[in-house]
Parts: sequence; C-alpha cells; structure tokens
Amino acid sequence: MGYRAGLHRLLTDVSFTALPGEFVGVLGPSGAGKSTLLNLICGRLQPSKGRVLVSGRTPRELGEARARWIGHVPQDDIVHPTLRVQRALYYAAQLRLPPKTRPEAVTRRVHGVLALLSLSDRARARIHSLSGGERKRVNVAVELLCRPPLVLLDEPTTGLDPALEEQLMATLRRIAQSGHTVLATTHVTLNADLFDLVLILAGGTSVYYGPPERAPRFFGVGSLPEVYRELSRDRPGQWHKKFRHSELFQQYVADRWDERDQPAPRVAEAGQSRKAVPEPTAEEIETELEQLRARVRAKKGGEPQ
Repeated sequence: MGYRAGLHRLLTDVSFTALPGEFVGVLGPSGAGKSTLLNLICGRLQPSKGRVLVSGRTPRELGEARARWIGHVPQDDIVHPTLRVQRALYYAAQLRLPPKTRPEAVTRRVHGVLALLSLSDRARARIHSLSGGERKRVNVAVELLCRPPLVLLDEPTTGLDPALEEQLMATLRRIAQSGHTVLATTHVTLNADLFDLVLILAGGTSVYYGPPERAPRFFGVGSLPEVYRELSRDRPGQWHKKFRHSELFQQYVADRWDERDQPAPRVAEAGQSRKAVPEPTAEEIETELEQLRARVRAKKGGEPQ
C-alpha cells in the first residue's frame, strides 16, 4: 500500500495484517508516516496504490457503517471539555448506535465502557477537570461505544508522565485482549513490551513487522531505542529490502494473507482493485458484527467486554 500527496510520496510498499486480540504498535521516527497510515486505515485518506481491507471491505465500501467497524482516536481530544463524562458518552452513544437502540441498552453500553476503562468513579466529573490520562481514556471510551473490531489510536500517550503512560498502555492491551484489534502509533519505546507486534516505519516504508523483542536483533543492536539511532542513518530502503526477504515478513505478513478463516480486521497490500460492492445496510453490518464477536468469543473461550 502506498500514498502520494501531490509530488510527495508519503508511504511506499507498506504491508501488514492485524488479527483479533492483537495489540499492535506503529513505531518510527517523526515524519515516518505513522499518522498518514492511520488516516488511510480509517478511510480519511485513499491509498494511491494498493488498498486497505477491514474484514474484507475497504473503508469506502463500509460507507456510513465505517464508524461502527473502525474506532479512531486522534491526538487531539474529541470530547467537549465542559460536559460531564457520563453525559458526553451518552450523547456520543445516541449519535453512533443504531437509531432503534433502546435507552436502557444505551445506558448499559455507557456503563460498560466506563467500567472497562476504569472511569466509573469519574462518571460525574467534568472532562476539563480530569487528568491527562483520564481524558485520553474518555476519548477511547467514545470510540468503544460501538464495540468496533478495529481501534486506532494516534500517539495516545503524548504528554503523559511515565506512570500514566504505562497505565494507559496496559488498558489498551486489556481492550485488545477482550477481542478488539488495537493499533497505536508511538515514538516511545518504554512500554513496547506490552505490544504483541510492532510495525516500524522509516522514510515512509515498512522496515520491520513482528514481535518487539525480536526487533533489536533484526537491526543488529541491543535495544529498541538503538533501533531509532540505526534508522537515523537514513537507510530505510536497505532495511525495507532486508525485511521483505526475511523470515519475519514471511511469517507475519505473507502467511497471514491466506488466513481467510480469521474474523479479523485485515490490513494488507493488494495489487489490483476489486469490483465495487454495494454499501452494506445497517442490518447487514450489525449481523456481521455480531458474527464477528461470536467468533472472537469462541476463539478466546469467553465473553469479550
């Protein structure tokens, strides 16, 4: 998958697949293309080459149902600071859930995400009075109201102290373990061990995708911070070529293209555009979402939150 803005090529030959229950970190130096990648996945931008697939459909094919499949938390707050937490979530739920959702079901959903993100005791607090970490969790809560299979977060730990950063990252990992696929961009490597997989971008291309603990050895260094120093030497093309011919690419990218039975939000490169399909109806989307949740529950052996 690639993306070009005018004469500028911002992303080139980026391919990966993320599966249910996985917490994936998108790492790389500033300007590597991390935010651009998330905007392509959520449908705000259209790829210049290749395509993004979320459970077999492009974001454009999902149409108005896209927000129920893909939760996107940008760097800036998406909630009004003067509202109380519970009220903000209730308004968001009324806008995002199906029109026929009963009021008691909306209330249960709001209370559920408050509990999941450890915000129940802050439900009556006004958002502007919250700490930075709490506000981040409220933004995440808004996107979880529809229980989207795929959750994207752009630099969610920016501005947080190390303790709050670790707490938020642990919360995001718990969300992934409940059956969602969670992708978070970051340039901080302190809590990278919480990720199941990391996608490392440099110079607008992918130079690594695999377990975080294997990345230093791939780059011939002793730690993830040293990977950044290695990438600062401006050799992304060489690292990309090495990655494409590695066992890591075969295991975590190529082999996953054939996992058709996985109920996964899939993000992968494809060379040819597909024949257009009709935009799914709300009923079709809700049926597919419920089937996806059921398959995740069966795979996990329990009920996702």
